[in-house]
Amino acid sequence: MPQTKKSVRGAGGASRPGDPEPGDPDPGDPEPGEPPPPSPQEGRLAGGGRGGVELEQGDPDIVKSPSDPKKYRFLELGNGLRVLLISDLSRANENEEGQQEESEGDEEEEDDEEDDEEGESSASSDEEEEEESDEEEEPELMEVDEEDRTKKKSSEKQAAAALCVGVGSFCDPDDLPGLAHFLEHMVFMGSEKFPAENDFDAFLKRHGGSDNASTDCERTVFQFDIQRKFFREALDRWAQFFICPLMVQDALDREVEAVDSEYQLARPSDSHRKEMLFGSLARPGHPMTKFCWGELRF
Repeated sequence: MPQTKKSVRGAGGASRPGDPEPGDPDPGDPEPGEPPPPSPQEGRLAGGGRGGVELEQGDPDIVKSPSDPKKYRFLELGNGLRVLLISDLSRANENEEGQQEESEGDEEEEDDEEDDEEGESSASSDEEEEEESDEEEEPELMEVDEEDRTKKKSSEKQAAAALCVGVGSFCDPDDLPGLAHFLEHMVFMGSEKFPAENDFDAFLKRHGGSDNASTDCERTVFQFDIQRKFFREALDRWAQFFICPLMVQDALDREVEAVDSEYQLARPSDSHRKEMLFGSLARPGHPMTKFCWGELRF
């Protein structure tokens, strides 16, 4: 916690000219009836100080590389949830510079077109030929427009969020192997506030985003990213999966098959075989002996 500066008097307690007498109010104290000024810690957590100027950029308690341009802030909420906020301003500056270059290039093209129009001599036969050539080039122009749109979408400022839950496959009951992996799939099948199945994935695709999740031995991680202007709405839809998931009966069989298909794809891999080998060498009763993937049993 940063310490506030205090007034220092001369040696031996003798007051100097201009020093306030004992009992006089401190010039830094607020006037009667005014709220006290915020402390540096409060200003940092609130995200800004007086006049909207941020008092401190990033959290000084977080150790990071000197070459890392990102800014980090750690918060612990009242419900015990620990949050790490990351701001990457370098990508935003690169996107802004790219947009400025594109706008400058568009202005140059417009100037060239105006010069060409002034120097051209119009004729009826030439106009007909130009119209025919324009009709032939329309499909190519449409393809170029689609490419420009995809480039603009990719250059949009992105925002992302991730949730790490300290529960993984080691917590599976002995009679229900793969339960944590199955639960990771089921939470995405709609919530009470947004009951439509796969509505979240469709929302992300419409706004240039994506999502993923993974189940480890001791943790489960959920994450997504989307264009920054749609981040708040996407965060609300995503958070509802962990607040009020539906766990609909109709999706049970389909998600069991999805879990089984992931297991069948992973079986031939060397990394999966190594994990199974280590599990077979573990002592009886150790969590490593559990079957973590889950599969479809007939």
